[in-house]
Amino acid sequence: MYFRELSRALKEDGPPKTVDWFALEDGWAHRHDRYPTKTTGDIHRLARRVHDTLAADPHQVTLTASSSRSAVGQGTPVTVTTGSPPPPTWHWPSRRQRG
Repeated sequence: MYFRELSRALKEDGPPKTVDWFALEDGWAHRHDRYPTKTTGDIHRLARRVHDTLAADPHQVTLTASSSRSAVGQGTPVTVTTGSPPPPTWHWPSRRQRG
């Protein structure tokens, strides 16, 4: 709903309509939908569809990392760098550094 409205506003070169988020969420919170309590369908086919959808998305990435147990000590900061220029870098401080 929200993104459809943003798309419409961009196409028409105008402002998006205001969304009453409280009314939307309040209505959802007070609904009494019934959901199945037993599974149906083929879970393997569903998992394959999810996999295929995500695999086709160019923004999905795979990150695999490994090290010997002695390479990183407990409580020691670790830096992981991936990608090609400009590479994203993540740094996890040790517990002592976090306070």
